[in-house]
Amino acid sequence: MAMAAMGQASFTPPFSESFEEGLGRFTAYDANNDGNKIKANLNFGGGYNYSKGIYYVGTPDSGADDWLFSPALILKAGMVYELSYMYRIPDSGKTYNVEWKAGTVPETAAMVTSVAAQTEYGYTSGSFEKVTRKITVPSDGDWYLGLHLTGVADQGTFYFDEFKVSEGIGASMPEAPAVSEPSFTVQGDKLTASLDITLPTHTVGGSSLGTSPVAVNILRSDNETAATVSALPGATVVYTDVDASTQRVTYTVTCTAGGVEGVAAKADSAPLRRNLMVSRPPNRTTSSRSAGMRLRRPRAPQPCSSPQAYATR
Repeated sequence: MAMAAMGQASFTPPFSESFEEGLGRFTAYDANNDGNKIKANLNFGGGYNYSKGIYYVGTPDSGADDWLFSPALILKAGMVYELSYMYRIPDSGKTYNVEWKAGTVPETAAMVTSVAAQTEYGYTSGSFEKVTRKITVPSDGDWYLGLHLTGVADQGTFYFDEFKVSEGIGASMPEAPAVSEPSFTVQGDKLTASLDITLPTHTVGGSSLGTSPVAVNILRSDNETAATVSALPGATVVYTDVDASTQRVTYTVTCTAGGVEGVAAKADSAPLRRNLMVSRPPNRTTSSRSAGMRLRRPRAPQPCSSPQAYATR
C-alpha cells in the first residue's frame, strides 16, 4: 500500500523543509492504525525558533509506531549526504525512538535500507536540539527517506522541524582539515600570516587515510597558484604566508590523498590589532621603535601659568 502520493517531482539536494505550510511535500502514516499520527502544527511557537512545525502527541492507550515520508530525493551511490533536523521533547522523563530508513517507494514495506540507526531521544529542557547524520544509499535513483517514530504509551509530545539534506560529497574524499584563524607578524616591511592546519585521518565515507603522506593545498583568494606542503594524516602543520595581504582574504585549504582532493576548509583573514604581532630585532629597546614601526606616546598636556603665556607661544 502506497503511503505517499506518487508522481510528484523529485528533488536534487540540497533540499529543506521548514513545515511553515503544514506537512508540505511530506506524508504521515499511522503504522499501528491507532488513529493517531504525526500532524502539522500551524500555530507559531510549535516549531523551531517560534515558527511552525510538526508534532506527535502520545496517548495513554497505545504507543507510537508512526512514519513520516519525505518527497523523492535524487541520491547517488558513492556519495555522502548530511541529514539534519531539529527536535524537542518538553516533558521530563519521556522518551521516543527515532530511526531513518530509505526506500524507492514511499511505503513501509519498501523502507529496507537503514540510513540512520535507531536512537532514543529524551527531555530537551524545553528547547530544540539539532541532530546531524551522514547517510548513503546503495544505488542511484529516487529515494524516499522515512522517519520511523516509536515509543511506549503516554510519552507526551514530540516536536520535529527544519528537515535538511545537504548536497552530496564523494565518499572517497578526505574530510576537511581543521584550520586555525591566521595570526600575523610584522617583520621589517613584510607582513606574514601563519595558519595551524590539522590534517584529517579519514575520508568522508569513514575509511582510514592510512599512514602515507597527504598533500595539503593552500590557496589564497587573491592568488592563482596554491602552495603545497606534505604531512601525515592527523598531523598538525604550520603554514606561513611570507608575503601576506593587508586586505581581507580567504585561505582555502584542502587535502589530497590517493589522487582524490578532499573537502575544503576556509579561513577568512585580515590583520586586525588583536592578532597582529610585531617582530622586534634583538637588543633593541621597545619604547620608541619596533621593526621599522614608530610608536608615539601621547604628550601629556602642559600646565599654563598665566594667560599671557598663550600670547607668547
